[in-house]
Amino acid sequence: MIEVFTKPGCGQCFGLELYLKRHRVPSVFHDVSEDLVARERMVKMGYSQVPVVRNTVTGEHWYGFDVARLELSIQGVPAAAALQD
Repeated sequence: MIEVFTKPGCGQCFGLELYLKRHRVPSVFHDVSEDLVARERMVKMGYSQVPVVRNTVTGEHWYGFDVARLELSIQGVPAAAALQD
């Protein structure tokens, strides 16, 4: 499952949500402007801006709407491993 930390008015967040829905990727969204627990989790991962994407299976996380990285993560391929080829 993909977990996304978002906030209202975020263009990348909106695009990411559309992409995940269009591709029927199981996902959950946390509005960090309202969900303070989610915001704290995001900050503990080292982020202060949204969107932050986290694969709940692999634990991999990153900032931004990166289609290539998202697709690799959904397939279970860590981005670092993919870059070593």
